[in-house]
Amino acid sequence: MVMYRFSNIFCPWVYGLILSGLAVGLFTRCDSAHSEQVRPPHRTDLIKGINLEGPRDPFEPHEIGPIDSLGFNWVSLVPYAFSIPGETFVRWQAEKKYYYWGESLTGIAHCVEMAHDRGMKVMVKPHLWVKNQGWPGDFDLESPEVWAAWENDYRDYVLAFAKLADSLSVELFCIGTEVRHSVKQRPEFWRSLIRDVRAVYDGPLTYAANWDNYHNVAFWNDLDYIGVDGYFALSDQPKPSKEELMRGWKPVKKKLASFSRSLDRPLIFTEYGYRSMIHSAGEHWNMDESELTTDMWAQRTAYDALYESFNTESWYAGGFLWKWSVPHHRSGGANNSRFTPQNKPAQEVIYRWNKGR
Repeated sequence: MVMYRFSNIFCPWVYGLILSGLAVGLFTRCDSAHSEQVRPPHRTDLIKGINLEGPRDPFEPHEIGPIDSLGFNWVSLVPYAFSIPGETFVRWQAEKKYYYWGESLTGIAHCVEMAHDRGMKVMVKPHLWVKNQGWPGDFDLESPEVWAAWENDYRDYVLAFAKLADSLSVELFCIGTEVRHSVKQRPEFWRSLIRDVRAVYDGPLTYAANWDNYHNVAFWNDLDYIGVDGYFALSDQPKPSKEELMRGWKPVKKKLASFSRSLDRPLIFTEYGYRSMIHSAGEHWNMDESELTTDMWAQRTAYDALYESFNTESWYAGGFLWKWSVPHHRSGGANNSRFTPQNKPAQEVIYRWNKGR
């Protein structure tokens, strides 16, 4: 167990976590450099969501860990599909074959029921992944005819999960994630897809736009929420303070607020998150991985700044943290630099803001 330095005063959050059954094996610093002066608001309407990484195999409910005790009230489930650059096929799984069980129709259904049993609401969020490319934002095709063939496959994929979502009373459905070239070039396809989804799913809809191109989505008025994957670069410093990060959020927040109000739609972060490493709140995707050393406090500070910046804004409906893995007891930890906050100091600040304490 890794022990973090803390003052002679026993940290009150440790006692709170113990009472809540959340002893995560981590202590935190209570010195002035990391003290929080703002009492978190308790908004009962706020989406306090977590993206659950679909596991390879079925799992027992206890393996998911303390997500509800940490104050999360929503879960996002992500059934991936795959395309190959230049091809028109969208490959996805109805049942587990060579892919992950947690991304199949059966696995998604199991996870929806598990979340509902815990009193949590659910978003189902289909997500395209591109072979040898990864990010769907760079996926492009050469002609309208090729796009139309791809769209037929994509429609079948999305409608299969929309029908499942309706049958299980899923509370929110996302029609796609970061497919920026398709969205910009083919908005009429997306409008027709929205009509088709609404014919089989009786619930609110969103789309997950990347942070740098949400303004290029032409069909927000056809949806119920503006969805943004909120990985905004806020600072070029390796370990910015909370105050620096909040200053970085101000111009971003101003634009998001104006955009939300202009469309008369609430805005959610369909994804947000920080790796536990230096430069976690900057353009770390453009840096050499060898330069990004593990740092638990950079992650924790970034979450604190985000919550304080957004959680009191009436136009902001909440968001889904990226991400949570199964089994919980073997995920994250002091040597892990990935996005998960599991078994790291970030859990404390998430608990405090989710619970309003």
